[in-house]
Amino acid sequence: ALSPAGVQALVKQGFNVVVETGAGEASKFSDDQYKEAGAQIQGTNEVLASDLVVKVRAPMLNPALGVHEADLFKPSSTLISFIYPAQNPDLLKKLGEKN
Repeated sequence: ALSPAGVQALVKQGFNVVVETGAGEASKFSDDQYKEAGAQIQGTNEVLASDLVVKVRAPMLNPALGVHEADLFKPSSTLISFIYPAQNPDLLKKLGEKN
């Protein structure tokens, strides 16, 4: 995930930044820090429906939602993530079918 400083830099450039609730917890960044940097805090569905999704881990089945995260991307969105193509051919196929 982006740090609050990274969010602030994007916001200063005119981007609307949406951060998933709790996205920074493992890095000790609170939702309030992201809000102070100019981000909107929203749920998984809203975040993954963005035009550009920056995600550290590859999209996967989300047990809380009961759906694969790739299915929540809108058509023609852009994903920046660590996918490891050789290890995730099914994911690459799923993502390719979205566009």
